[in-house]
Amino acid sequence: MNDTRKNRRTFLKYSAVMTAATGLLSSCASVDDYLFDDKNDLDDEVVIVGGGIAGLYLAKQLRAKQLEFRLYEASNYLGGRIKSFSGRDYGASLLSKSDALANLMVDELKMTRIPMDKESFYFGEGMQTLVDLLVERIIGLIPYRNFRMRYQLIEIQKQTSGYELTFQAGQGQKRVRCQRLALAVPPSQWGRIKGLLDLPEMEIAKNLHNSMQTESAIKLILPMSSIQGVSKSLAEFNIGNFSVRQILKKHPTALPAELDVFYKSNINFSIDYVYSELKKKLQVNYPFQKLPSDQYFGWSQAPYVQGAYFKLSGAYMADKTSPFQILGDSVSAVAPNRIEGALQSAKLAAEAFV
Repeated sequence: MNDTRKNRRTFLKYSAVMTAATGLLSSCASVDDYLFDDKNDLDDEVVIVGGGIAGLYLAKQLRAKQLEFRLYEASNYLGGRIKSFSGRDYGASLLSKSDALANLMVDELKMTRIPMDKESFYFGEGMQTLVDLLVERIIGLIPYRNFRMRYQLIEIQKQTSGYELTFQAGQGQKRVRCQRLALAVPPSQWGRIKGLLDLPEMEIAKNLHNSMQTESAIKLILPMSSIQGVSKSLAEFNIGNFSVRQILKKHPTALPAELDVFYKSNINFSIDYVYSELKKKLQVNYPFQKLPSDQYFGWSQAPYVQGAYFKLSGAYMADKTSPFQILGDSVSAVAPNRIEGALQSAKLAAEAFV
């Protein structure tokens, strides 16, 4: 079976399982409690808040070490900012050959690398296949046992021993207590969680959070026919106050062009302005439609996706003895704002929980 069919089979299997698990959340709470032992006291489990690549990789590490965990995700989609459609990546797109943990995981999942250049590679079916295969490895026979979808953390309180978490789940709220907590939520969301920034464990992270800079980014997916006179598979160029990374991938059904646009200053130019400048530079006149990056399921319907990533003034130094761990690409000291950074932070967190 070729990689395309295998990945499609994996994706469908994963989607069916997660759809079933998500559907269970709307059922009667008492039935959930009875059938799935949905207890409030999770002292014997590591609670992971956030189902992006960092939270998932931590779950994988814990499962390998035979440690119980419960992962809570606010949306009904796992993978965070990794999203693909028909081979096009609307979030993370490339991995580097020098990314140690990412390459180990790719080998373990038996994924096929497609070279972009001497330094980087991608996957034919998109970066989301990495998430799909990772979830398949850790989801287990009963997905509801370890995963809670559409559970948004809205408040956290420190207890005499451990933490009490309040989640917004469906039409009501759910409170759980835990001794070990992994926060895999982007810094942009920290301020929305009541009590989080008041925790003594967040003191250093809070100082970083106060100096955080939001850097807007725009992802464009264009048909090759709209890109004239381009031969390089990976090219970078500047237009005024923003830089552009242009990625041309070999794809079995189409040759999409992905453009990552990053602002070089703290001035947030409108997406309309950026598009008008790109039209002049690339001489394209493609139908314009913009879409916020948090509308995951609509990404494939719009060629332009506006998102953001976060630049901290320094790296968060994790306390390896603490039962409270912060993870994610934005707090990584090794490879910030990259998948490798997310994996490195998750690995450190796993070591703290052992």
